[in-house]
Amino acid sequence: MVLILILGLVCFIGGTADITIHQKQSDGTLKELHRPTGGPWGGTKVDEAFHQMIIKIVSAPCFRKFKEDYKADDLDIHRELETKKRTIKPESESKITIKLPVSLVTTFEDETGEKIKDVIQQMQYAGKMTWQTDKLRMEADLFKDLFKEPVYMLIEHLQELMQKENLSDISTLLMVGGFSESPMMFESVMKSFQGRKVIVPEDAGLAVLKGAVLFGHKPQSITIRKARYTYGINISPPFVKGDHSPTRKVTIDGVDRVKDVFKKYIQCDQDIRVGEAVSGRHVTIKSNQSEMLLKIFASEDPNPKYVTDNSCDYLGKVVVKLPEAKERLKVDVKMIFGETELMVEAKESSTGKVYSSYFDFL
Repeated sequence: MVLILILGLVCFIGGTADITIHQKQSDGTLKELHRPTGGPWGGTKVDEAFHQMIIKIVSAPCFRKFKEDYKADDLDIHRELETKKRTIKPESESKITIKLPVSLVTTFEDETGEKIKDVIQQMQYAGKMTWQTDKLRMEADLFKDLFKEPVYMLIEHLQELMQKENLSDISTLLMVGGFSESPMMFESVMKSFQGRKVIVPEDAGLAVLKGAVLFGHKPQSITIRKARYTYGINISPPFVKGDHSPTRKVTIDGVDRVKDVFKKYIQCDQDIRVGEAVSGRHVTIKSNQSEMLLKIFASEDPNPKYVTDNSCDYLGKVVVKLPEAKERLKVDVKMIFGETELMVEAKESSTGKVYSSYFDFL
């Protein structure tokens, strides 16, 4: 069983930690064991902590003015941080030198009339940090502290995942993405999950891109996925007192019905085999009905009751044209999951005509 950590697709921009868990099957394909999870625990969390440190020194208005007036210099800070994040190690003891634009210092001194080195001497950074023109030097421990929150949050989340009964025997952790190349992150994962193999491939920052290209050529490599959401269609079944809210009761063709009920087709966390269909049947609710409107919804709730619940999101619709008929007509519906999309297919039984719609999740 392999747990894959994608730490920041582009650290410098995204900065997230995305986690997927797969099991290799006998035919070489993969089965997803848990729907993807994650959070904002990537490289930009370190950037944010560094920015907050700078803001404490120069003030938020001054830093904001610098970012507005010197956009290219602001990008240089990001590039410099990317380099330092990949070189600092848990055992590092020597001071860290970070090159910062002179324009940041001049902006501060012009706006405040103070010398930045004098300000630092009056703060908690005195004796731990110096700032001369374009060079900021700080104690290694001060820079390592910037990693504490993202490392702690990621490790805690992984530990919670591995406590689940079906995930307790995870054997391998594969770390990819730019932030995976940080020794601070890698060694923290190694230390926290001793007894499990932790792998960081060469050019981990490019592994996500390469994987996307390979998946594009061979999308059938993952044959079983976990449903991210509960998927269903709105219906208007007969009203049942005690089960349905009276405020939703409507009368159609002399029958009391309840509107906006969520008819579940697929439940979140359900195993879905790629290409497999989940079927259901819908019946017209009035005579001489000219069309059937099938509205498709998704919900994070495993058992939503109504499509108007806060957890429900509208995805789209399939409109089925119906022939003239006094009797109730039947429409057979299939939901079919592809590699990255959901197809909804509706077949009108009396004519055999098929209507369909696609919902792409990329």
